[in-house]
Amino acid sequence: MEKTLTLTAEPQEMDIAILDGAVVVQMVSPGAARTFKDYTDNVFMPYIMKQLQPARRVDIIWDVYRQDSLKAATREKRGCGTHKRVTSSSQIPKNANSFVCGNEKKTELFYFLAKQVESCHIEGKKPCTTYEEDVLSSSRGDDLELYPQRS
Repeated sequence: MEKTLTLTAEPQEMDIAILDGAVVVQMVSPGAARTFKDYTDNVFMPYIMKQLQPARRVDIIWDVYRQDSLKAATREKRGCGTHKRVTSSSQIPKNANSFVCGNEKKTELFYFLAKQVESCHIEGKKPCTTYEEDVLSSSRGDDLELYPQRS
């Protein structure tokens, strides 16, 4: 049966790729990146650009952490170390995975990365991202209708 199948590793072309932003952060570790800007420029955005190659658009969906959720109450009881501001020049903690265990930290990191995606401009491509309930896009009058306007 294997002789009759043609297997391809990745699709040659697609309209949209949808990524879970939190999963991407867990998958692409900071490696040698020392600051959040280094991580964005040398690790995160190159990964997103690779995902854009076979697609016209990449949507990155970020988790939303609501204060009144059961998960938030459980995380608060568990505690999660010290808080470090996420800015371009902030140093990435040595244990990056433990950094993203708190809701505030995740929300701040996700916002930082979403803004980086929003500012990305690639001819003929459309990276889009969410932040909380909003959609951020670097689009400027493309012919591809993304999302209807909210009324």
